[in-house]
Amino acid sequence: MKRITLLTALCMIYAASVSIAQGPVAYFINTTGETLSKLELPNGPVENDILTLGSDAMCFPNQLTVRHQTAYVVNSGTHEIQIINLETEQTTGFIDMPSGSNPYWMEFHDTRNAYVTLLVNNSIAKVDTQEKEILFEVPVGNGPEGLVISRNKVFVANSAYNITSGGYDPGTVTVYDPVTESVINTISVDLNPQMMAVDDSSFVHVVCTGDYGTNTGRINIIDPKTEMVVADFAIGGYPGQIAIGPDQIAYVAAPDWSFDSHVFTYHSITHEIYHNYSNPITVGWNVNMIANFQDTTSFIGCFDDTIHVIDSSGAILKKFPAGDNPIGMDFNYVPCDVNGDYAVNLADILDLIGWIYVDGPPPQWPIWRANCNNDQVFNLEDILCQISFIYIYQEEQLVPSPRWIRYYSE
Repeated sequence: MKRITLLTALCMIYAASVSIAQGPVAYFINTTGETLSKLELPNGPVENDILTLGSDAMCFPNQLTVRHQTAYVVNSGTHEIQIINLETEQTTGFIDMPSGSNPYWMEFHDTRNAYVTLLVNNSIAKVDTQEKEILFEVPVGNGPEGLVISRNKVFVANSAYNITSGGYDPGTVTVYDPVTESVINTISVDLNPQMMAVDDSSFVHVVCTGDYGTNTGRINIIDPKTEMVVADFAIGGYPGQIAIGPDQIAYVAAPDWSFDSHVFTYHSITHEIYHNYSNPITVGWNVNMIANFQDTTSFIGCFDDTIHVIDSSGAILKKFPAGDNPIGMDFNYVPCDVNGDYAVNLADILDLIGWIYVDGPPPQWPIWRANCNNDQVFNLEDILCQISFIYIYQEEQLVPSPRWIRYYSE
């Protein structure tokens, strides 16, 4: 990309805007059906089973990550990451994980490299998604499942199931430094940590599921700067997936293998609990999917082949038919789409200028869409990148940032 001067850029702001638009779409995977589906937002329709997942049967798709026009599916059974072109809705390749390793969760660290937990190998792998290869593998704790990145540190939840005793050893979260490529800390947490999410203050929320017996679910919250647990509270049940929306409400899936599964909610900053085991939000059977959209609604996937859309009050706003057991969803957010209208144009430039220089409203959530040049910070370079893309080099491919970015105060 050629550098343009600030004077040229400011002059171009008054030129006619060129819009690059597409409608919002939610993609989701069906773990038993082993297929990809999509939902046109906000009201449908749903197109189920648009693509078969996995290189073989019993691929057990576990996680979906959408990055603009590319989707990545972690297939635990066939030990691979499947890469899908969402424009053609065709598979473009696979990244082979170690045989028998059971890849579980992945998170992008930059525009091409991702970290993947390997449940059976007790390790994480660094993967180059462009070359489609594993760069290296690093031991972490016992039974790593969830993985998030905050303040440029990788946090790995180690579930610590003990196959000999048939129970759970003390839970831990491993802290990994992607700069030195080494483990730098191990944090003690409650029993059976599985999934995690990051709030707008960069704190890491760890769902400790319990032992499916007398020890029930708890939330541990880690300050990524000090690498210490700063909050710990009970939420009940045996919770799994967690997602934190733009209104900072945390939604936690609590499958109980009954015909009335539950969702718990709490405020991620104040830790006020709105719904827990004593007053849950009741949805379909065996809820195993939580995904929050930019409008603050939450999409809940249930094993009765339905997706419920709810708000933080617990009201069920919509219900859609799904494929066979939906388990993971993500949205086609557009890079440089600062205001979240699914177009990249003059309005996004003005909004970004207003936020950076005039104390205007922040970009639409998720905030990574405003990091236009993918350097993990927000400044003039992002504005110049927007202008260059819209007015000069429209043939360039927009590249999304990773989910984490440095928008906090140092």
